[in-house]
Amino acid sequence: MIVRLSWLAIGPALLFALTFKIGDTARFSVLDILFWVVAAGMVVVRYLDIARLGGQTANCEPAGMRDWRRYVIAVGLAAAGLNALAHTLLVGFMN
Repeated sequence: MIVRLSWLAIGPALLFALTFKIGDTARFSVLDILFWVVAAGMVVVRYLDIARLGGQTANCEPAGMRDWRRYVIAVGLAAAGLNALAHTLLVGFMN
């Protein structure tokens, strides 16, 4: 259960929160490293969920490696977009 929550809810929430924290600094910092560690961690946890724990999709159907590959692409694109957003449009937004 906690594994599924990690990739489905906790990871994305952390990425979203880190996006705004990064936007406050407007420069590369340890928050960027943490951001990408969380994104990579989500991918690893999803892999372990599917490969070792009989993972399911968000719709409670059995997940396979095809689902994992799609997840990797989605997380990569979303993380890149959020990180770019943090370093451009959100700079000084919270001030």
